[in-house]
Amino acid sequence: MRKILVFCWAAVLAFAVFSTGLASATTTYYVNSTIGDDTNNGSRSAPWKTISHALANIGSASQGQPATLLIASGNYSASANGETFPLEVKSYVTMVGMGPESTVLDAGLSAAHVILVQDAQSVTIERMALTQGAATGDWPDACGGGICAINSEITVRDCKIYGNSATVSGKHGAGAGIYLYGDCSPLIDNCQFVLNTASAGGAGICSEYFCSPTVTNCTFDQNTGAAIYAFRWSDLNVNNCSFTENTGGIILEDFSTGHVEASNISRNSADSGAAINCLLHCQITLNSCTLWSNVATGNGGAIFCERDGRCVATNCELSLNTSGQNGGAICCVGSALQLVDSDVTANSARGQGGGVFCGQDSEATIDETNIAGNDAAWGAGVALCDNTGGNLTSCNFTKNSASSGGGAVFCQNYSSPRLLHCRITDNTVAGDTPVGGAGLYCEYCSDPGLDNCLVVRNDSQGPGAGIYSNQYCSPKLTNVTLWDNTAASSATSIFCDGYSELTLVSSIVWGGEEGITTLGESVVQASYSCIFGGYSGSGTNNIDQNPCFASASDARGDYYLSAEAAKQKKDSPCIDAGFGLVESAPGGLSFRTTRTDEAFDTGEVDMGYHYRTSIADIRCYLNASQYRVGDTFDLSVRIANPSDETTAADVYIAVVSPEGQIFCVGNGAFGPGLFPWVANFEMPGDYLFGPASVLEFQVPQGCPVGTYLAAGALFIPGSMTQISEMSLIGFDILN
Repeated sequence: MRKILVFCWAAVLAFAVFSTGLASATTTYYVNSTIGDDTNNGSRSAPWKTISHALANIGSASQGQPATLLIASGNYSASANGETFPLEVKSYVTMVGMGPESTVLDAGLSAAHVILVQDAQSVTIERMALTQGAATGDWPDACGGGICAINSEITVRDCKIYGNSATVSGKHGAGAGIYLYGDCSPLIDNCQFVLNTASAGGAGICSEYFCSPTVTNCTFDQNTGAAIYAFRWSDLNVNNCSFTENTGGIILEDFSTGHVEASNISRNSADSGAAINCLLHCQITLNSCTLWSNVATGNGGAIFCERDGRCVATNCELSLNTSGQNGGAICCVGSALQLVDSDVTANSARGQGGGVFCGQDSEATIDETNIAGNDAAWGAGVALCDNTGGNLTSCNFTKNSASSGGGAVFCQNYSSPRLLHCRITDNTVAGDTPVGGAGLYCEYCSDPGLDNCLVVRNDSQGPGAGIYSNQYCSPKLTNVTLWDNTAASSATSIFCDGYSELTLVSSIVWGGEEGITTLGESVVQASYSCIFGGYSGSGTNNIDQNPCFASASDARGDYYLSAEAAKQKKDSPCIDAGFGLVESAPGGLSFRTTRTDEAFDTGEVDMGYHYRTSIADIRCYLNASQYRVGDTFDLSVRIANPSDETTAADVYIAVVSPEGQIFCVGNGAFGPGLFPWVANFEMPGDYLFGPASVLEFQVPQGCPVGTYLAAGALFIPGSMTQISEMSLIGFDILN
């Protein structure tokens, strides 16, 4: 340890010496608007008066001999000290003020830019305010009222950039605060952008043509024309920034990409996408961001993405956003949406998709997301329209309210999403012209699939409080529990009209006044399901018996099935009454439960919704039940981690001989001289197939014939503390 510390101190001292050498090579000049004089030599005791004179007289700076310009407190303008704009900054020059409240560079609306940087390397602007640059005329004078940087590597730090403008029509008139052009990687850190105005976008910052700006720790307030505009192959990186009360937050266009981390984008307004507007083949990634109270008169209160775009949002909060058309929080048109581990709450759309709208050949992937308290005319939670597909997995839809139809989910016109492990509760359809489907409404050749979903306590003034299928739709429901859904007119839980064909398998439809109603030529094919009032239509093996949910007084009551083994009074008739084995059920129910004691469902699948458990588990599977010497057998391992958090685990796999000897597996074989096969890996929040999907082993010579057991278990890493039950599967070795 002592040697390591000595080495570290030596490294620090070497760095200090090296840094001192660099500092000594830097030439420092001084400017003071109050006591300076441009006839001075620019030293500390004899500073220059104007920055423009200083920049013209500091000579040629270089990487080996950079120049630093220290600018005293004061107002640097034409009227105050005879300043001339724009200030043209060359390579390897650093300009440092005394702080943005003290050192103010004011172009007085008389120049296109406060600062101009062209074809320069390593330029730094620090600790000053830049104001009243007025970009007009031809390019590049049409852009960058505060700073215009062309093909230059520039760092702007601790500055306030306010009251600048770029107001030329067309694509010019962009970047009122800072304009960045060309294949470079500028850094903007800890700056304030306030009250800048751009007619073409980027009132705070605009980047274009392969520019890759990084913007960190900045605030954008009350700018007109979008706070940031990145277009023409830009790659924008934003971290820990705040955007408030701008007319538009971030715009991406023309094959650009954006990465936004840990930022707050709130109370902005725009025609579409008031927080994020992603146009023409662009991609935006948001992580740990808050987007709230943004208002769009058109589509996408917070986010709008179109024309082959892609939006990925993880661990984000989208709340209180409003759209005058579709997508209160998010609107994707002809684009892909991936929304993970997020909250979409209390958003509003006048048209479709109070929370999320995806349409016109879009693809929606929504995982582990809470979609609650949103409102719209159609699809208050999520609306998927016009040949849009996708997967909605482990989502919670609650207390969304539609005035026409689809309180939680609305799909229309050849849109066929799959809902897996979703909870659809307490949603409503209520308004002047209610249609129905407080849980789900589908129409016009849409074929949604619901696998292992809970659809309960939804209420509609129209029919089909749980599910409404209309106009040639073919929804399929497997292991769905529909309970206590109420409708003011006709059919409580499921309503089919307009030549619909609904399939119901291993499900529970109970509570309310009526289970299933069909009109006209519509058909419901129901099998192995528990249906209130029975069902005389197509199908088989249905029952009309109370499903016997566990008592509400039970700590885990909810919609678990009553089971004597879980200390309830009797077994539900829905236990082991579904279609097929649990391993074959859609959605992977092997590690889920219908019981309050969290015992896994095994054998014949139970009817209805299966809950995630809090028990880690491992299962082993073989490709055959009998083998001979020299045969290869495939051992598949499947691990479940019900926690929402990633968890580390050791996996032990072994084979036990007929005599009870442990024939441990390893190195492609098994035998008494081998250690258990062990892997340490990170288990994600749901299921993992692995650590390797299939492990192949060869039966060695001399193996005793008889029945063997393959065994697997999970342990806390580095210990022998077991965190799962042992998984055992038998197989025979023959002569």
